Amino acid sequence: MKSVLLMDIAIACVGIYLAVVAVYMKKTGKISPLVLSENEIGKCRKTAEYLKDIIPPMFLFGVVAAATGVFEVLCDTGVIAVGRIWGLMELFVFLIALAGFSHQMKTAKKKYFP
Repeated sequence: MKSVLLMDIAIACVGIYLAVVAVYMKKTGKISPLVLSENEIGKCRKTAEYLKDIIPPMFLFGVVAAATGVFEVLCDTGVIAVGRIWGLMELFVFLIALAGFSHQMKTAKKKYFP
């Protein structure tokens, strides 16, 4: 049971991290080396357009992941109790957000990198 709680904490932290990095990249107009390697960043053809394409899905996935992680931590610790259907719905939303984020990152990489 503790390993599930640790995984939920990790999901929440990754979500917060992605949302913060998305805001940082929007503010600076630069690709964060925490998202792509320095070598990859140097290969980007159009940085501004790349950021325009990846920041919204990155921020959205970060928020969804953070909310999912926090929700699951609260459920695992017994702070809130929800039915099984709510847990499945939350998992479904998380997986849809993950698939959308992954697809957008893959599409942007094909479009803006040689």
